[in-house]
Amino acid sequence: MYKKRGENGGNQKPANVPEIDDLMDFLAERDAARETERRELERRLFKLGAEAEEAKIPLLAREDYEEFLRNLDGLSKTEREVFDLYEAGHRAKDMPKILQRSVNAIKTRNRNIYEKLRVSSCEEPLGCIKMMKEERRI
Repeated sequence: MYKKRGENGGNQKPANVPEIDDLMDFLAERDAARETERRELERRLFKLGAEAEEAKIPLLAREDYEEFLRNLDGLSKTEREVFDLYEAGHRAKDMPKILQRSVNAIKTRNRNIYEKLRVSSCEEPLGCIKMMKEERRI
């Protein structure tokens, strides 16, 4: 990557040939523009990836969702802590560190949550959480 003469970190020595110096300045400007464009594309790609992940979460039938809400009261304190972390957007692999519990303890809580909420996959509670957010229940 070329840096324009006189810029911080610019290590280009003038060639004392105006055409070459102009070419070097042009290349430095083009590199800077492309770097800015690359960063913007990375930002947009990250945003699209997050939107795609969110779009994968299925919404449940209304009656299943209402049953899910009723069953939330049946969660124990530790199960609710795990569920609340899901609500906050955390992943299961982060929970042992956050809650200072073993991986097996988190797996047990997840299994109990699935059983009590009568869901069979991780997408179902996430879909309910998404519906709760849309209804502003959380």
